[in-house]
Amino acid sequence: MSLRLRQLLLHIRTTKGSYGIDIPFEDGLVVLRAENTSGKSTCIQSIIYALGLEKMLSPKSEVPLPHVMTSCLEDDGEEINVLESDVFLEISNKEKVITLKRVVKGEQDTRLISVFDGPALSNPTGNYHKQDFFLRDKGSSTHEKGFHSYLASFLGWTLPLVTTYDGHEVPLYMECIFPLLIVEQKRGWMGLQSSMPTFFRIKDVEKRSFEFLAKFEAYDMSSKRQKLKEEEDNLKNEWKSCVLSCNTLVDPINGTVHSLPVTPIATWPPITPPFIEVYRDGKPFPIGKAIKEDKTRLSQLKEEEIPTAQQAAPHLTNELEQAQSSLEEKEIVLRTLSEEIDIEKSQLQAIEIRLNALEEDLRRNKDIQKIREYGSEENLITTSDCCPVCHQKIVDYLLADESFGSSMSINDNIKLIESQKEIFIKMKENCLKTIAIKEKQLLSLKNEVNDIRSRIRALKQTLVSSEKCPSISSLRDRILLEERILLERNILERFEYQIDDFSKLASKWNYILERKKKLPKDTLSQSDLNKIKQLENLFNEQLKIYGFSSFSDDIKISPDTYKPTLEGFNLIFDLSASDHIRVIWAYLNGLLELSRECKTNHLGMLIFDEPRQQDASQISYYELLKRASKAKQYNQQVIFATSENKERLENALSSIRDTSYHDYKGKMIKRLNR
Repeated sequence: MSLRLRQLLLHIRTTKGSYGIDIPFEDGLVVLRAENTSGKSTCIQSIIYALGLEKMLSPKSEVPLPHVMTSCLEDDGEEINVLESDVFLEISNKEKVITLKRVVKGEQDTRLISVFDGPALSNPTGNYHKQDFFLRDKGSSTHEKGFHSYLASFLGWTLPLVTTYDGHEVPLYMECIFPLLIVEQKRGWMGLQSSMPTFFRIKDVEKRSFEFLAKFEAYDMSSKRQKLKEEEDNLKNEWKSCVLSCNTLVDPINGTVHSLPVTPIATWPPITPPFIEVYRDGKPFPIGKAIKEDKTRLSQLKEEEIPTAQQAAPHLTNELEQAQSSLEEKEIVLRTLSEEIDIEKSQLQAIEIRLNALEEDLRRNKDIQKIREYGSEENLITTSDCCPVCHQKIVDYLLADESFGSSMSINDNIKLIESQKEIFIKMKENCLKTIAIKEKQLLSLKNEVNDIRSRIRALKQTLVSSEKCPSISSLRDRILLEERILLERNILERFEYQIDDFSKLASKWNYILERKKKLPKDTLSQSDLNKIKQLENLFNEQLKIYGFSSFSDDIKISPDTYKPTLEGFNLIFDLSASDHIRVIWAYLNGLLELSRECKTNHLGMLIFDEPRQQDASQISYYELLKRASKAKQYNQQVIFATSENKERLENALSSIRDTSYHDYKGKMIKRLNR
């Protein structure tokens, strides 16, 4: 992983000829000095723009460069219109040199970047192959012709997939990584990773970017955990869908599925295999037993000759009376069962009301507990002994006050309410189960009542039919019995077929559980913790050199946020303005130096635009320059754009080795001699 800037060219075509600037970059520390408002930030922003990273600066789609590149520039007091402008940037990865060209103003769309396969700036006479790539559109980080996909390959990066807040997976976009490598002047010094684009809606984007750049094993662990979580959720949904399918399957016979686990299990079948129950005369029977009895009854009926209406008449009259009597009994049971269900539903409603009240009481008590923990001495009460209408004192007990002990504390109240809540949740679950069972019984009973009514009609029709006609009632009994056996056998076969799916799901669930066990319990590996400790040492070492004065104690790098903390609190919010800047210096340069000692994805490049912010002392600034100059020993590159006093800066740099210094007088963008 490596990125070196070799040369930057801003080329502006105007009505008065070509303007721009041509800046060479060397390895090690490169200092670009010019006065304020002379164009330093324009050059840094042009580097960002040439790399297609402008979403670090703004989510807007317009070109993030000033009017000197887009509309007009000034030369000797004369305002000159800009006709066309381009940014060229020559970069290398130590093995290969390429040159990027991107239009700022012109006929070509700004979403297009041209890549020349060679040093087209430092050696413009060469004949280089050119490829065009697209930016900012969907696929620019993943498609073959997407520029960031190409650039990632050129840099030696494999952009990992990360999760967004809406559950989608997207690449960790380069705009999220480069705030740890480039600090631009407008927003970059507001805090660590302050240029981080949050509009991509990537979860924990600052952590994911740090983990990638530092090449934490935690990132792989996090990705594996996330994928396992997604597999787990998908399998739970698939299991739930299969359970629902099985329960729906038995609806035509008013059956109930028993012993079918509603959540995934790792071994199949369970100790008690799933089975179907159907109802006969309001009583539950296993479906296999019910089918067997129906078959026996059907065999008996088939062995009997179908009687004529005249032959069946004597006993049909008696059977009709029995059917009418049975109908009356069933209808009474039906009404009773329906009333019981209504009572259960009323109880369920009362339980839900009580649960809501307990939830509100729990919330109120926890709020009071919280503000008391924060030091409130307000006399807060959760109940009142006054009438809410007339505000007169009321007594809600018959015994004297002395018969009661002291009132419970807030903590005791919370424990009591939580225990009551658990009881009512169990009551609600039991109530729902009871209602479900009774509704199945009610539906079965309604079908039985309809069958009896149908049988009564058949009996009456037989009694009034011709004497020689076969008994309609006997025929009906056989047909209905055959249909019921056929339907129940068909459902049983389909149920057994669907149950086989659970065996496959159980195997998948077992595989997920085995992989979860193999993952380390801690989020960070020992290698990751070692990197954090090394970064912490580099960070504190620099703070002392830079004259950090807000605290005397060593600062910790949090293993949770990867940010500097003191006694568990984010350090960046409790500092003087100048110490705030020192923290950013030490942290980002510490990441650069960490890459010299450990395997990371750092590119070995760091850019600071106006690093001496908030009146940081000259001594601190010169120590930063001295520290940054070590980059050349490790084939790294640090670029500073500064408006520091020329004389003081040159005096400081005179004693620092391995430094390239470029001083620009007046406006940096001038007429070009090209």
